[in-house]
Amino acid sequence: MKKKLIALLLCSVTAVMLAACGSSNEGSSSEEKVYLEDSQIQQLFTDPEQFKGKYAKLSGVLLANPEADSDGSMALQIFYDTQNYDQNFIVYTDNADASLKSGDYVKVDGKVRGKFTGQNAMGAEISIPAIENAAVTKSTYMDVVAPTTAALEPNVSAEQHGITASVDKIEYSDLETRVYMTVKNDSSDNVSLDVYGIKLIMDGQQIAQDDNSVSSFNGNYAELNYDIAAGASSSGILVFPAIEQKKDFQVVLSNVISDNYELDFDTYTLNISAQ
Repeated sequence: MKKKLIALLLCSVTAVMLAACGSSNEGSSSEEKVYLEDSQIQQLFTDPEQFKGKYAKLSGVLLANPEADSDGSMALQIFYDTQNYDQNFIVYTDNADASLKSGDYVKVDGKVRGKFTGQNAMGAEISIPAIENAAVTKSTYMDVVAPTTAALEPNVSAEQHGITASVDKIEYSDLETRVYMTVKNDSSDNVSLDVYGIKLIMDGQQIAQDDNSVSSFNGNYAELNYDIAAGASSSGILVFPAIEQKKDFQVVLSNVISDNYELDFDTYTLNISAQ
C-alpha cells in the first residue's frame, strides 16, 4: 500500500528539474561552508529562500529513479519525512551512486539553492527546497529512519534440552529498540518458537513487540524463524518500542515446543544489564 502511495505522490517536474541540472555546480568549491543547525531543518521546508547559500546535511528515501542529464548530472526527488512520506526536496548532483533507484535510502550533503516551484501529478503547484552541488551516498533504512543512539552486546544465553537462546545485541534508537536474538537447535528433533510472544520485562512491566512498526518490512530486518530444524540455528531482529537506555531488563521466551513431546521447556529468561 505504501509503495502505491509513493507512486501517486510522484511529482511530474522532471523537465524543469533536468533543465536546472546544468547550473547545479555553480559556486566556488573553496568557499567556507556554513551548515544549518538541526533545529533549522524544519524551517528549511517552510522557507528555503532564507537559507540560500548555506549548506545542509539531509537524509531520506528516493521518490523515483534519478533523472540523468546528458553531462552525467542527476536530479533526485527525496522524502525527508520517511515515516509519513512527506517534506520532499530536490537534489542536483554529479556526485552520486549510479545504482540509486526509487525506494533507496540516501544521505545528502549539499548547498541550499533556494526554492523550487513546479507542479505535482495532480496539477497543484508545489514549492520545495532545492539542494545543489550535493554529494549523495546510499544508506540504509536503519541509519536513516531509526539510527542507533546506543548499543549493548550482552552475549547472554540459556540452554534447555539442547536448545540455546541467546541475545547477541541490543540497539537503542529514538524510534525503537532492536533485540538481536539467535536460537540454536543442537537436539535431534525440530523445535517451534513463539517468536511474537517474546517480550521484555522492565521494572516489573511487560513490554510487547511493536505491532505497529514497519521497520522489519521496510528495513528488511533479518527474521527469527518460528521453526528450527535439528542441528540448525536462526538469528533475527525483534522490534520493541523505544525503552530507557540505562535500565536493566529481561528478554523472555516461552512456549518452546519440540517434536519430541516428552520434553518440557521452562520459560527462557535472559537478564540484560544496561551497565
